[in-house]
Amino acid sequence: THTKEIWLKLLPPTEMVLLTNSMVKASLTIEGEGFKLLFINSPGKNKPIPVNVSSDDKSLSKEKVLLSLKKHFNEPGIKIIDIVFPEKKIKMDKKISRNIPVRLISKLEFDKDFGLQAPPLIHPETVKVTGPKSIVDTIKVWQTELLHVQNLNKTVKSEIPLKNTNAYTDTDKKTIAATGLAIAL
Repeated sequence: THTKEIWLKLLPPTEMVLLTNSMVKASLTIEGEGFKLLFINSPGKNKPIPVNVSSDDKSLSKEKVLLSLKKHFNEPGIKIIDIVFPEKKIKMDKKISRNIPVRLISKLEFDKDFGLQAPPLIHPETVKVTGPKSIVDTIKVWQTELLHVQNLNKTVKSEIPLKNTNAYTDTDKKTIAATGLAIAL
């Protein structure tokens, strides 16, 4: 027998998103013959074994993990003896997408006798945000990074990255997605 550390990655249904960390470290005990046992592919953190979970799952079950392992370690002469992992609670929410208004964050400093004739225009005016309903529904605006311009004396056009915020992310930093640039005119 041989025991090795492996990583599992929980995969929710496509219409759902995990609110808990998707990665689980586990200890796998396998039995086999000769070189097959030594050279069996051991999935690390960069290539975890996928484990499909359903919206009804409240915690990760040994049976569900063993089913995924049997698909991964489908080698003649290799037998899975045991899998041990910490108790893993699963929290999910419905995945939604919504267009959120973009808010320009700026510090504009003008030359003498210059100023704004109208508020700066932002394009696009909204950004598509995808993530758990319980979080996306609370987001009212998505801010840009700070646009700081000094000595303004003419019209400018600038690309400003959207603010990357961890306030709306899960432990994998993937729950909320909002990418792109805003252009201030």
